[in-house]
Amino acid sequence: MGLKGILPSIPQVSSVKCCTEKCELLEPWEWQADGTQLQVCRKGCEYREHKDSFKSNDCQQYCTGAAAEYSNQDNCEAICVKQLHSSSSGPAHTSVAACVSDCTKDLPRQRLQLRDNCLLGCQTNFDKCTCGAGQYPTLYGCQDCPPGTYCEAPFVNIKLCPAGRYGQSSKLSTEDCSGECMVGHFCPEGSTNVAEKPCPAGTYGGRRGLGDDLCSGHCAHGHYCPEGSISAYQVPCPPGTFGSAQGLENKQCSGECPYGHFCLAGAVRPTVCPSGRFGSSMGLVDADCSGPCPAGHFCPPGSKFPQPCSSSAYGENREFSSAEAYQCTVSMDS
Repeated sequence: MGLKGILPSIPQVSSVKCCTEKCELLEPWEWQADGTQLQVCRKGCEYREHKDSFKSNDCQQYCTGAAAEYSNQDNCEAICVKQLHSSSSGPAHTSVAACVSDCTKDLPRQRLQLRDNCLLGCQTNFDKCTCGAGQYPTLYGCQDCPPGTYCEAPFVNIKLCPAGRYGQSSKLSTEDCSGECMVGHFCPEGSTNVAEKPCPAGTYGGRRGLGDDLCSGHCAHGHYCPEGSISAYQVPCPPGTFGSAQGLENKQCSGECPYGHFCLAGAVRPTVCPSGRFGSSMGLVDADCSGPCPAGHFCPPGSKFPQPCSSSAYGENREFSSAEAYQCTVSMDS
């Protein structure tokens, strides 16, 4: 499944979401019936989230103002009217005036409670949700970012280590992670090992920091590259074989040298056996081929088998020079 499949299951939340959810975890009876206390706690979270820089008295100043805004005489009177005209349970007061009077007396206490709950979100809860570099917030506190990921500060989300790099340890905080992938290997995003995946056979990894299975490219003609190769010329095709294509994966290369040819180590294509020699088997490794042309025969370049001379000619020498490649050694008019 890989880290991409695991990450969605990690209960990561933004600092402000973590903070507001902590507000909601408090017991319901801590809040007024109209939800003002909960709302002002959330307001404290949101204020802190959007502060570019923070000083200890910022929350105090903001929350004192927020408490005055949420708990004032106009709000109090509106609540009283609503209570007076509520249905089934009956009014809490016999008149709006009585309600407002009680509300006015209680205003300082309400404001203090509102301020305290705003401070709860702005400072206490938010501090628990604001994690250091290399960590991410959950509703249960800060957790270290797992290997293969990094978490910048301020936290936004868990990020996979980029392709070409790996994250061997937890609590990494920059996109550099633990470093670059080693030569001969590649590291997809979210890798945890310096040698996460070897470059596939037929390719090579000639530098650090490769991020996909193309690595540095295909193996060169006349060579093959086993898994984890670091050079396009990693291994020459063995004598007796040839490599006519790029991206060869093993010592079979493109196949055995054909009849009438020989192949030196690293051959891109077969070379014809020279005149005066023949190649009666596959996989010949040098210009001697299968041997010299026998007496009474001729061997043009690339001969698979010696050819007998005609009845009017016979062979006196075992080998022919290139000038004599297509005739026997005795002149036809002698």
